[in-house]
Amino acid sequence: MASHWLDVTTEEIRARRDAQAQLDQRRADRHDEVQRCLTEVVQPVFEDMAGQRGWQLRPVEPARAGEPPALRMVGEGLKPAWAEVGFDTLTGMAVLRRHPGGAGAKPAITALRCGDLDRDGLIRWLTG
Repeated sequence: MASHWLDVTTEEIRARRDAQAQLDQRRADRHDEVQRCLTEVVQPVFEDMAGQRGWQLRPVEPARAGEPPALRMVGEGLKPAWAEVGFDTLTGMAVLRRHPGGAGAKPAITALRCGDLDRDGLIRWLTG
């Protein structure tokens, strides 16, 4: 136990700095994981699928500063189909959204950890 109020304050400040450093490191690790997911999995699959379907590939501005842009594929027509993958670097999640197009079609939404998203799973989700 501290013998003086200044010792307690110093210990608390040190503990808060350590906790903040750990939080910053976790955020940096998640950001790296999201970037790797975008460049190694999502972007190549979207480029291939957009080329096969004749769709346009468009980056979408991120919801928060410091996050990578979402990627969106958009089909042609009056009620175009689209698919999109967005990222949340705070949680390390990828949010997959797709809309098959048409008046009565309902969008499908799935959220996965970036570490759980692989090329084959993304292709299955996009074509499913």
